Amino acid sequence: MHAVELEFEYSPEDFFEFEFSCEVDEGILTIDQGIVKFKFIGSESVASPALEAKIVELARREFLARQLLNHRQFEFGGCTFTSIDDDGNRKNHGFHSVDEKLSFREKMDFVIEDRDGNIIRDSKNERKEKEERFLNLVREASLKDRAVGELMEFYHSSVLDPRNEFHHLYQIRELLRERLGKDLGILKALGISKDKLSQFGNITNEYPVEQGRHQGKFSDLLREATQEELSEIREISKELIERFATYVIEQENDIQSQ
Repeated sequence: MHAVELEFEYSPEDFFEFEFSCEVDEGILTIDQGIVKFKFIGSESVASPALEAKIVELARREFLARQLLNHRQFEFGGCTFTSIDDDGNRKNHGFHSVDEKLSFREKMDFVIEDRDGNIIRDSKNERKEKEERFLNLVREASLKDRAVGELMEFYHSSVLDPRNEFHHLYQIRELLRERLGKDLGILKALGISKDKLSQFGNITNEYPVEQGRHQGKFSDLLREATQEELSEIREISKELIERFATYVIEQENDIQSQ
């Protein structure tokens, strides 16, 4: 038995602002600076396309969750397997391509200190902690309920197909309706405001916008969705997924406590 590493590149390199790592399937998954690495203890014989596909899917789940926060496309490169013996010697076990698909956004970070130099607030650290909580929440919930992954796939499709963005994002609402019982069920289970849910439906399903669901109905009146409308729908979509993930965890905890 040796330490075994599976590694592949991703782009853009700054898709994750901070290094992210978590324990999955008796190994450690690390994502940082354009490299995804999964390290575990095993034999050289486990270096197979099946394992590669499994790890890539685990990593992809983290990228879909992160995509909810940055609304950017991503692309994976080829995989390499490396085994490391007790003396630290490394042996490469080949290369395989992975199928998956820039923008730049500046952030103004700040640190507030008191007169004695004690840090009162660190905006970058706050953002890092918030992101880690979100990624861990969505990962845990997706392991318990496949619907969480389906919701993230809808969001992923909206990023890849901006021409029909609202069509894809509306599917989030449709799936939640099926699971929770129409809009009343969504409001009760997730606690999102009625105004937000109504606005989500109006913009995605009723407004005569290019990205909407009924483009043919308004063919002579279509306009591009405004940046404010795009931002609002993306934020509500993220909130719906985050609230549903929280709901899944809470339901699981309630069952275990009985």
